[in-house]
Amino acid sequence: MRRAVIARPGVVDVVDAPVPSITDSQVLVRIVRFSPYGTDIEIAAAREPRYLRSSYPIGFGVDFAGVVERVGAAVENWTVGDRVTATGLPTCGKCRMCLAGRTNLCRGFIAGEFPRQEVAQEYIAVEAAHLTRIPDGVDLDDAAMLSGVMTAVNGFDLVRTEKDEDCVVIGLGAMGLAAVAVAVALGCRVVGVGVGEENRRMARELGCHEIVDVPERNFPIRDAVHELLPDGPSVVYESTCSDWGIAQSFAVCGYGGRVALLGGGEVPVDGWALIERELTVVGVRAAPNKDKSLQLLAQGSVDLKPTIARRITLEELPEVFDGWINRTPDRVRGRVMVDVANG
Repeated sequence: MRRAVIARPGVVDVVDAPVPSITDSQVLVRIVRFSPYGTDIEIAAAREPRYLRSSYPIGFGVDFAGVVERVGAAVENWTVGDRVTATGLPTCGKCRMCLAGRTNLCRGFIAGEFPRQEVAQEYIAVEAAHLTRIPDGVDLDDAAMLSGVMTAVNGFDLVRTEKDEDCVVIGLGAMGLAAVAVAVALGCRVVGVGVGEENRRMARELGCHEIVDVPERNFPIRDAVHELLPDGPSVVYESTCSDWGIAQSFAVCGYGGRVALLGGGEVPVDGWALIERELTVVGVRAAPNKDKSLQLLAQGSVDLKPTIARRITLEELPEVFDGWINRTPDRVRGRVMVDVANG
């Protein structure tokens, strides 16, 4: 089979690899669609120590949609031809968090006992227990971008987002655009904050009510947001995973507001600042809510297809990643959908 790998920091290549074998409890899935997102780019670029790996080459990718090709001898309820996906966080099913339904916090995965799945390839072996059936009303493109929807649903659930609330989404990349779509579906008034006309255009297509342009990365957005929302938003969803984005989240959030953080960075706020405005801050680590997210897609409340900027084959992936890694002016803005079945 053909497989995309990070050959070394800064270089993506496509190589020949054996089709994975499966155990009795696994299913072989033929991957039809795959859509990379920000973490894949950062791991490939390895600009920060946390994204460096001890050895190369390595596989990558989390979001995919595929079709069952073969089932293990002990597998039930799955047949050849079923349309499936699986999130990138395998779980033990036995720890306290798994038993509570919060499988995204599985002790085994956090401890590094389970590897993250790698899907930038033609076939993948998946534990049958980790598969999710793609409903008839959900097409393969949307299913291949499920992680962004799931993370947004989890984040808005954690901060108890309600209809008609003012919500600011900071960052209009893959995860931020998914958050815009989910917040609109929840009935919020959504203000998007982002860089790049293409990303802002896609946010508008998803129903974003107002857009704040960030002319440069360190541009302070508080005044611009408060012109639109004088009391500040009640919900802030920070998706840039940067020091700047986190600082802006606390700067714009209104009294009694809630901040959802998707990634790391400095938290530049002291205890009194939290107390004076009675702010609630939550970290969002992926999500356990596949069914709820797929329902939003199936009923048409969320449609991420407007975020697809380009469709490519697996063989074209190195060129696209080169633009992302080196931040070239003509790099793709928005999601790339890889048609793994062609090429």
